[in-house]
Amino acid sequence: MKKILIALCAMFCLSVNAQNDIETEKHEVAVEDSTETVAATPQANSAKAGYVAIDEIISKLAVLTKNGEAVTDDSEKERYAPLKGRSKFTRRNYIYQTLDVSPHVSTDNDPNLPAQTSNGKDVDTKQLESPTGFGMNFGYSLIFVPGHVEGDKLLLNKMGFAYSIGASTSFSKQDKYGTTCNFLLKLGIEAGNGHALGFGFDFLGGYGKSAGDSYQLEYQDYEEDDLAEPYTKWCWQYGSQVWMRTNLIKTVLANTEILIFAKFIVSVDPTNDETMIKGYDYFWKDETWSFGVTFRYRF
Repeated sequence: MKKILIALCAMFCLSVNAQNDIETEKHEVAVEDSTETVAATPQANSAKAGYVAIDEIISKLAVLTKNGEAVTDDSEKERYAPLKGRSKFTRRNYIYQTLDVSPHVSTDNDPNLPAQTSNGKDVDTKQLESPTGFGMNFGYSLIFVPGHVEGDKLLLNKMGFAYSIGASTSFSKQDKYGTTCNFLLKLGIEAGNGHALGFGFDFLGGYGKSAGDSYQLEYQDYEEDDLAEPYTKWCWQYGSQVWMRTNLIKTVLANTEILIFAKFIVSVDPTNDETMIKGYDYFWKDETWSFGVTFRYRF
C-alpha cells in the first residue's frame, strides 16, 4: 500500500512540473508574438517551431479535404470522375476506352490424344507435339465504371467494379504450323478499377485459324518415321482470359498501365467425315494456352 501511495505522489509531482513547463512555454510564446524582437530562449524557439509544424499540418489537411470528406490516398482521389453526357446511363457511368498491345507465348494441346491409331498402331506422340509459339495480341475495350451523382461530380463505387465490351486479335508464329490467328469479341468484368490492385475476367468468342496433325496409317516398316503432317484450318473459337493489374509495375508513359494475363481458347474442329482422306487419322489441337504482358493505354 505504501508503495502505491509513493508511486501516485511521484506521478502527481511529475504532472505538476510538466504543467508548469507548458504554462511557461505558452507565456514565452505570447511575449514573443507581442514584440517585434525574437526571444532568444531555447524554450521560445522550440515552441514557435512547434506552432509552425502544426500550421503546416493543418494546411495539408485542408488541401486533402474535398467535399466535406477527408481524402486519404490517391486511390480515393480517383474515385471521383467528371459528369459527362445527358442521359441517366452516361451520367451514372464513367466511360473510357483502352488500346492493348500484348506480347505473348502460346502452346497448342490435344487433350483427347489416343494411345493408338484407328488401325491399332501406337501413336508417336513426339511427332504430334506442338512447339511454343510467339506472337502479339492487339485489343480494344470500352469500359464502364458505375457510380452515383454527388454534386457536380460522379462518385465511383468503392470496390472499383467495372464491366467492358471490346475486341481482340491475336497472331502466333510457330516453326511447325506457321502462323495461326484469331479474331474475337470480348465481354469483361473487373474489380479494383482505379485501385492499386485489380483483377479482371473476359469471355471471348469469334473466329480464327488453328492447327492440327494428319497421321498416316499405312506404312512400311522400313519407311522413315516422318508420318505426321501439320495443317491449319479456319474454325470457330471461344474461351476466356484472366488478368491482374498492380501499381507495383509502372511505366514511364502517361495513361499507360501493365497487366499480366493468361488466356485459354477452345478451337472447334472443322474436320468432318466428308473432308477426311482415307488412310489418315486427324489429331486436332483443341486447346490453346497463351501467357503474356499487356500494355494498356487509356483515353
